[in-house]
Amino acid sequence: QNAAIYVAGFKANGTITGNEIYENKDGVVLREGAGPHLERNNIHDQIRRGVVVMARGQGLLVDNDISNSGTYNVEVRGEKPKLVSPEKAEKELEKKKKLYAAMGLLVPMSKEGVTIAGLITDESGRTSIALRRNRLSGGGSGSVLMCDWASGFIRECTITECSGSGIVVGTGADPEVTGNTISSCAEHGIHVKTGGKGRYGANRISENCLSGVCLEAESTSDLRANEIFENDFQGVLICKGAKARITANTMRGNGGAGVEVDGEGTSQVRDNDIHGNRGAGGLMVRGASDVVVNNNEVHDNEAAGILLLDGANPLLAKNRMRFNTTDGVRCETAARGRLERNVIEENGSSAIFAEAGCHPTIGDNFVQLKGEDGTVASAEGDGAGGEANEDGNSTGLTAVGARAAAKAAAAKAAAKDEVDIHSAESNPHTERAPETPSEPSEIEKLKQARRQARLAREAADAAAE
Repeated sequence: QNAAIYVAGFKANGTITGNEIYENKDGVVLREGAGPHLERNNIHDQIRRGVVVMARGQGLLVDNDISNSGTYNVEVRGEKPKLVSPEKAEKELEKKKKLYAAMGLLVPMSKEGVTIAGLITDESGRTSIALRRNRLSGGGSGSVLMCDWASGFIRECTITECSGSGIVVGTGADPEVTGNTISSCAEHGIHVKTGGKGRYGANRISENCLSGVCLEAESTSDLRANEIFENDFQGVLICKGAKARITANTMRGNGGAGVEVDGEGTSQVRDNDIHGNRGAGGLMVRGASDVVVNNNEVHDNEAAGILLLDGANPLLAKNRMRFNTTDGVRCETAARGRLERNVIEENGSSAIFAEAGCHPTIGDNFVQLKGEDGTVASAEGDGAGGEANEDGNSTGLTAVGARAAAKAAAAKAAAKDEVDIHSAESNPHTERAPETPSEPSEIEKLKQARRQARLAREAADAAAE
């Protein structure tokens, strides 16, 4: 068995409390329907794993210290769901209906207006674990591993200083991860691998050596109300093929982007506060189109607020990009992007910048310059420019830049004319022509020139608007 405590069987419950368990191959093994309660144990320095749950085992772990295991401090392995034919599934359903009816648990109801879709399944025997208020540190491969369709809850735990990722979620696993502190791990804080799922809320994820959260291809994850900060690379990295919903999180002070979407996938990034990140953009989208970025605060990042790369064409709507060091939105390497109803103001360089070959679509955005030297929008190189949207409420980047330049040039020329007029009027040596009815005096000429300069300035302002 190679375990200090081995619990198996559907009637194997009980309480395991107040023990020190150390230097075994595995500390505690729960399997085959066992469901004990482990509380206030010190489980440390196992050769392989601190706690193992597998083969339909279950359990509740509360207020334990689990540390320095050779691979994972806690490992939960489920079973792949069995695929059965529709005929066999119907027979199994009929058996369960008869059993539940005999126990008085199945009450006949009218079928009128009722549609039953899919199968009735019993998951009471599924491999699962509940971790609450545990302190997990160290771990040669990581701290918590959930894989192979396992389920469970990880709540209010402290997970620190493991050699891999703090929480690793593998194929089919579907945990609820809430209110934890995950920090100082050698890889990611949370790593959802291919086929993993889960809901992750109200966690503090910080100071990990890679990203705070990494979501790989074919994973399906929901991140809400997390604080993800001071990780060495991205706050959240969404890899190609992942499906992610990122809502109401704070990503701050990360070494890379606060959120990076790296490749095509289905992602929604909504209602987040993304600030103080040190990457090329507070939010970066690379080569993805099926991405919605909506109602986020993107501010005070050390480069651009939002950076679009490699043909990216996301929808950016109702976001606020403020006080970023360079551009509010920056488009490079054939990126496009659809910008609608955003507020872009007080950024260090352009509000919207597009290099050669980029063609963002801009509509109904509010743009405010930073001081006198700010640029509303700019385009670099041949082929750079924007497009008006279907409502016709915007102009492209080239037109916006030309309009701003024309307005600035007209204002500068009008101001120069005004200065020349004042100088000539105040100069006592200005020659005066004889005042005859047929020819205006020098003073009259100066007044006419002033009126013409004012009219030219007003005409330039009207044309610019």
